[in-house]
Amino acid sequence: MAGDGLHTSATGAGIMSTVTFEVPWRVHMPTVDATCVRFACARAGDEDPWPLARVLHYMQELGVTRADRPHAVGRGRGVPLIHRQALSWMGCTLLLESHHHATFAADELSMLLPPWDELETSAACEDDLWTLVDTVAAGSGALHGAVGDGEPLELTRPDTAQAVSDSLRRHMALLVSAETLHFADLARACLYRELPVSGLVVLAR
Repeated sequence: MAGDGLHTSATGAGIMSTVTFEVPWRVHMPTVDATCVRFACARAGDEDPWPLARVLHYMQELGVTRADRPHAVGRGRGVPLIHRQALSWMGCTLLLESHHHATFAADELSMLLPPWDELETSAACEDDLWTLVDTVAAGSGALHGAVGDGEPLELTRPDTAQAVSDSLRRHMALLVSAETLHFADLARACLYRELPVSGLVVLAR
């Protein structure tokens, strides 16, 4: 598991045994009913693959499995307006949902996980969680995102100091591009970690 420390010792039979110590969770986000990660993604065209289909392909490489049949609402052609899939990941139930906005410049994808307290006692470690977030961000082509209790995400990328500050008041953490960091007040926010596959960074308040 990512983030594990390994300690090796010799047994009486001369066989090497390995004991695994998990690195504790380094950050706690006080989500209550659920932990919601929202992503703003480039708007899908009518001939494009369904956004969830692309993301699920990459999530399966992390051991994510379907927990129910998919649900979709749309016009009967092209990308569905709403596409929802229940999933199972490391003993946790997830809900992945995409919203296609016909009149907006961006679509939205959300991933609903258990509250942070439950995540900390699950089979996952913190590195597993951020790998999952990074995979979903990369698979969906996320432009930016946020972590919180489920507050609505501003689909326009925060590109001013005031916009970043306002977003951090609404969400517990932002997922932003390196360019957005130029507008962040790092005296009031923490550059927590980089997500290497998607190229986004986690900016926590």
